[in-house]
Amino acid sequence: MSSGTIGHTEEAYEPDVQFARSEAKYRGLLEAAPDAMVVVDEAGSIILVNVQTEKQFGYPRDELIGRKVTEIIPTGFAERIISDGTRSSAEALAQQIGTGIELVALRKDGSRFPIEIMLSPLRSPEGVLVTAAIRDISTRKAAEALMMRAEQRYRGLLEAAPDPIVVVTASGQIVLVNVQAEKQFGYSRDELIGRQVVDIIPIGFAERLVADKLRSPEEALAQVIGTGLELTARRRDGSEFPIEIMLSPLESAEGILVTAAIRDISRRKAAEAALNEKSRN
Repeated sequence: MSSGTIGHTEEAYEPDVQFARSEAKYRGLLEAAPDAMVVVDEAGSIILVNVQTEKQFGYPRDELIGRKVTEIIPTGFAERIISDGTRSSAEALAQQIGTGIELVALRKDGSRFPIEIMLSPLRSPEGVLVTAAIRDISTRKAAEALMMRAEQRYRGLLEAAPDPIVVVTASGQIVLVNVQAEKQFGYSRDELIGRQVVDIIPIGFAERLVADKLRSPEEALAQVIGTGLELTARRRDGSEFPIEIMLSPLESAEGILVTAAIRDISRRKAAEAALNEKSRN
């Protein structure tokens, strides 16, 4: 009788121990995470947070547990995990798992800040929970806004330039052109963006920008910045013409870009050839 009782107790005790160990391990992972981590149930109630969440949102842990997630992420997040009458919570969640969602969060002091959330499901005895890794992207958003303003200003300067302007990456891919480049090379802007610069300047230009196993692109570029390069360009119709290029570096979020101001020197070359012919005679 006694042994049966012991056996029954062990059977009931073992799953509890396993669950407690699993929960303790999961809590340890949450606390070690560099981002704010919030676990919510299907009704949108917060049931678990880490220390980064307290710091980011300005609430002590005890004030967060039991709150609705809509109190810290007012719009967008809860709608993705709570059944809306037409979908199950699992179906709503499945549409977002593995994708970064950009939303706006609300701190205890009422201030708002942009965030990016990555969602993942967590099965538990209480049903499917949702773990949200929340990253403050205020710095990134400010940098993007600054880059956008700079790009708009830079585009204005490009379009006002009298010569064709082509901006390329260190690997030689064209990322920006002005209207003069379209006219000179016979391509539309959409056709030029994404092409390799060798399509319009077959020899000499790309070699100065692409690492040749002995130099980095920056070192290769440094050797020609500020000097006029005389090369041959190719139009869309296949005709070739002599050009002079002035290169300058442009720092961007994607790394160092290269701006090339391109001048058609066909007339100058024709005049030089005529002068040389005259001098020989």
